[in-house]
Amino acid sequence: MFLARFWGWLALVFALVLLLRPARLRELKLPMIDDRGFSLSYGIVSLVLGLASVLLYDAWTPDWRSLASLSGWLALLKGIYVLAFNDLSRKPTLETRLLTTRVALVAVAALGSFMIVASHA
Repeated sequence: MFLARFWGWLALVFALVLLLRPARLRELKLPMIDDRGFSLSYGIVSLVLGLASVLLYDAWTPDWRSLASLSGWLALLKGIYVLAFNDLSRKPTLETRLLTTRVALVAVAALGSFMIVASHA
């Protein structure tokens, strides 16, 4: 299952890099707050990745393969949120953003690992 491996590896690598390099996470979060163009570009990339995934594979089955569909939909919704509600995402403080992102990255790494293992079984 290509998309499960794609999303799994993307999630795992991205999460591990940002968890192991906290300064890199801070460097990524600052432009999201200060630079509207950067955050809009981020929203467009999320939208394109999510839409491509949803169009290629949107199957909801009662097993792990639904995680590939869920990943695509989450990316699509994140892109829409960032593009449509950019001002709302500026309200939390940087430290709050960093903390919530670290918690989310742990979950993303676990989910990515699960998708990689499950897609090879």
